[in-house]
Amino acid sequence: MPDLHPTKAQAAMLSLAAGALFDAPVQLPPDTDFEALFTAVREQALPGVLSEGLTSLQEDAVPLAVMQRWQSHVVAILQKNAALLQAQSDLLSLCRERGIPALILKGFSAAVYYPVPDLRACGDVDCLIPPQRLNELCLALEEGGFEREPGLDEHHVAYHKDGVMLEIHFKVSGLPEGEVGELLQGKFFADIFDKATEAQVLGERFPVPAPHHQAMILLLHIAKHLQDGGVGLRQVLDLALFAKHHQTVFDFDFIHLLRTCGLYRFTETLLLGCTRHLGLPTALVPWCLEGDSDLADALFADFLTGGNFGRAEQTYAGSGMAHKGRRRGESAFAAAVRGVCDMCRLEWPACRKFPPLLLILVPFWILRRLLDRSKPRVRPVKMLRSAEARATLYDELAFFAPDAPKDGASIDKTQFQ
Repeated sequence: MPDLHPTKAQAAMLSLAAGALFDAPVQLPPDTDFEALFTAVREQALPGVLSEGLTSLQEDAVPLAVMQRWQSHVVAILQKNAALLQAQSDLLSLCRERGIPALILKGFSAAVYYPVPDLRACGDVDCLIPPQRLNELCLALEEGGFEREPGLDEHHVAYHKDGVMLEIHFKVSGLPEGEVGELLQGKFFADIFDKATEAQVLGERFPVPAPHHQAMILLLHIAKHLQDGGVGLRQVLDLALFAKHHQTVFDFDFIHLLRTCGLYRFTETLLLGCTRHLGLPTALVPWCLEGDSDLADALFADFLTGGNFGRAEQTYAGSGMAHKGRRRGESAFAAAVRGVCDMCRLEWPACRKFPPLLLILVPFWILRRLLDRSKPRVRPVKMLRSAEARATLYDELAFFAPDAPKDGASIDKTQFQ
């Protein structure tokens, strides 16, 4: 498993996060290199959020050149968020006109928990609608000038216009196949539209999932991207701030659900790491304090190395193929081959009926990905070595491996009273 040995810049970034979001004292390491600090913050897509932590530093502590670039990034975040918020408002108006139930996921629905919501960088607008209304909304978007993004996905379609990306989800992302996925999709999320609530950013009100649904969506999102190629601190902060505002969501029943779905160890480890490295008060999540601190540190080492969705570390590029759907104990190479086969079946459905086609299409898919300059460059050997090392961490987290008896007898109820 990866060891947690943060650089001075990374340690300073964690301290800024704790100060900006959880009112902890900001204590930067001696001789902090602010150029390196800004690079680390930018790799995690956190210049806006952590700019609030700079206010506690001595005047002129940050070199003027660094401060100017930092402020420039903050302005860009504010401008991008304003455009996204307008696009989100237009999208919801479109849904209301047609009577299509809609919920905003991630993005601004997570930003509402930040001290200054519009400083949380949002990359696109994620909107969940019932699957039976998908074609109707897609047609309306195309009539409005939106262009559909190429590529296939199992849970959403994407559209872009004027530099704004919309992801129209017809299914919660990150759900595993099999019994656990069926339990969550068929029962837990069955009433997600009926239980919706409202949030507000910059005077704009919009529908969001109820807190217990929101908690599971955040966890599934982190777990999915962690295995698909790395996830950074922005998504982890989303969960930590959610826990700060909605600690009562993690009650006995929800913890039992996490155990039943095989997400308890991951959630316990993740939130324990937030108390150790991000300043999340332990009093808000006492149930996670008996977790494995070494495992929590290893998980945070992965966050720090990978950066925002794994983009900071080139050896992570393409590693989703070696982790997505990987079976416990399976080698990274075997998982990668199986992952490519799955992608080929998705792109060319004929492979399902005629499996020998994979002998031709798998090499073609790999070669096409290696030559695709629109995506991070893949270095297959380094990627597989990195994936193999990270696989040990993921085996310890045991994603979606149920560990609770049906009656929940192993859970100490006194922690949730």
